Amino acid sequence: MDDQQKKLEDQQKAEQQMAQATEALARGDLYNASMLVADALAYEPMNQEWLGVLGQIFGATQDPLSLVPIGAGQINFATGAARAYFLMLQGDWPGCLDLLMQVVPIRPDVPYLEWAGQWFGVDQARAMPPDALLPTVNSPMVRLVENMASPMAEDDPRRRTVAAAARVMATLTEAHPNQALFFFAGSLVSRRLGAAEEAVRLAQQ
Repeated sequence: MDDQQKKLEDQQKAEQQMAQATEALARGDLYNASMLVADALAYEPMNQEWLGVLGQIFGATQDPLSLVPIGAGQINFATGAARAYFLMLQGDWPGCLDLLMQVVPIRPDVPYLEWAGQWFGVDQARAMPPDALLPTVNSPMVRLVENMASPMAEDDPRRRTVAAAARVMATLTEAHPNQALFFFAGSLVSRRLGAAEEAVRLAQQ
């Protein structure tokens, strides 16, 4: 099977899962609806229609986190990502980022980090102490990219994730300009994207 055929089959599977999720939501089966949406989002995490359905599920219960449980040990990446999204909707950015940075290394080819790249802002970053961000975001970010090619290929399936990582690190360096380790991580990420001048600028901060 070539890549194009696999992509088409994955898309069809995700669309079927979303149809099933909509049916489950309509009959009030929130747990199965959330699991189906979580699996579908592994195909395209930034699909706004599908995220809208996940938002409907979130708003239909007082305990959304119970719908996306994670246990000890290896995290199911799709369930973990959906839980991180619910944490984001709750305004719990520390919990969201912590969980995302556990999920993303499992499947760096699935750009879940674009949620943070798009919606994690400077105000939210300033509200979080750097000492908390270093072990939960900064160090995992370094581990995520340190063994990637520098620069990575344009068609590398992890490139969207790394581009989102660059946006997250830009937010952190703006929010906490005295944290040298944030600039170091940002420089590593920029090098993977082939942004040599930006990598040098960050490394010199």
